[in-house]
Amino acid sequence: MQQKRLLFIDFDGTLCHDHFFRTLPSDIRERVDHCFFQEDQDRINEWMRGKFSSEEIVEDLARRLNLDYNLLWSSLTRDCQNMALTVQTQRLLEMQKDFRTVLMTDNMDCLMRFTVPALKLKEYFNDVVCSSDIGLLKKDVGGESFRRVAQKMNMPLSESLLIDNSRNSCSTFARLGGHALLVDQQHSLAYWLQKLKDAGVPCVH
Repeated sequence: MQQKRLLFIDFDGTLCHDHFFRTLPSDIRERVDHCFFQEDQDRINEWMRGKFSSEEIVEDLARRLNLDYNLLWSSLTRDCQNMALTVQTQRLLEMQKDFRTVLMTDNMDCLMRFTVPALKLKEYFNDVVCSSDIGLLKKDVGGESFRRVAQKMNMPLSESLLIDNSRNSCSTFARLGGHALLVDQQHSLAYWLQKLKDAGVPCVH
């Protein structure tokens, strides 16, 4: 019986370039960015591992920066619900003709709670796997999250592909035997999807 190969697609920097808190007033956004994204990378990673909820993160930011909680919360949820994708959803659906597709992302609970339903992403992928749900980043335990999905899908990683803008994630995937396609300035997600479509990637027997 033929099986479709497994295709992992990253979210941030690959399927989407929009960020949280982008609709805050510029002066407030600069303070948030400096406090959160420059000084507190460990806390971001723990948020992506599901150690903190979005409410806890926003409450902490509001306290540390003396900002209104509701202002931060409304910006976070609004921005999550209004993210732009780098490819048309029809392209994602077309890939399911040749692959079983998985949106595989190191991301926060707010992505699953607000972005995924708002953009109806579960309609365009066979599965959506977020680090905040499973407690693992892609790099953790030597790529354990990739192994789990491959086992669930009954597909060896040697017959699987990853499209991702993270060199670290691509390296982790390659060490597991998978084929990684790096998204960079010359090679977008749309570029790689077209390459795969043109190649007519065969099923696995």
